[in-house]
Amino acid sequence: MNGADIFSSLIVEEHAELVYSMGELLTAAGVDVAAIHTEAASGQLEIALGTKLGVQSADQMFTLKEAVKEIALKRGWQATFMTKPTAEPGCSSGMHFSGSLWTGDKNAFHDAADSEKLSAVGRHWTAGLVKHAAALTAVLSPTVNCYRRLHGTFAPDRADCGLENRNASFRFVASSPRTTYVENRLPSSAANPYVVLAATVAAGIDGLVNRLELSTETEEDGVELPSSLEEALSALEADSVLCDAFGEQFIRWFLSLKRDVEIVKINKAKDEGLDELQAQRELYFRFL
Repeated sequence: MNGADIFSSLIVEEHAELVYSMGELLTAAGVDVAAIHTEAASGQLEIALGTKLGVQSADQMFTLKEAVKEIALKRGWQATFMTKPTAEPGCSSGMHFSGSLWTGDKNAFHDAADSEKLSAVGRHWTAGLVKHAAALTAVLSPTVNCYRRLHGTFAPDRADCGLENRNASFRFVASSPRTTYVENRLPSSAANPYVVLAATVAAGIDGLVNRLELSTETEEDGVELPSSLEEALSALEADSVLCDAFGEQFIRWFLSLKRDVEIVKINKAKDEGLDELQAQRELYFRFL
């Protein structure tokens, strides 16, 4: 793939044995694969998954990430979920997390009487995500390398929400009662899906409990998202809602790992005159 063949079935066919076996093996492992197609960056595939209830959504994403790496290695390839492993301009890799709340067979985010088909529950929930966006960034874009993605092509820039707006951090889709949801576009491909789920729920619940108000219009003067991991960590540390939700032990260990290991290693490499991206690749490429 050379980066110019987004959605190209011909490029997929060139690597048919890898791609088709990946789909078959993931399905056999219980992952609901809705689609696999080429994306805009070189060597980049997008895998879309079907909907699952609760923690099952994180389970299938965790299985996918582990399985894809194993499947690739057995065929002489190397797959990575590092957010931006090359200096190539353009796209990097995200892990968009779409969700809604249900009571029985009723989607609590949908309101047929509303002009935008969005319920008060959906608005409050998403307002919580917008409120906590800066702190969420630390756990949803959790590596130094992730900040090569944010504020870039097709990636979030500000804490905002928009109806069918793919430039917003949170995109509302309200096409039908069953397919009304909010897409959280903050997570990078490097994120832990269980942490993504937990953080999203914590922020959404805060919006519900406090009946936060939401504007679905993207505002240019909205709060800008952190531009570095250190900036995001400081926002997380100052966010009592997310800190309480994750617990003191998780926050302490997470901050220590990021500050005392990852950031220190990258800064040391820069101080020694080494290429920063190469230092990030050595730290993240194989294990993400």
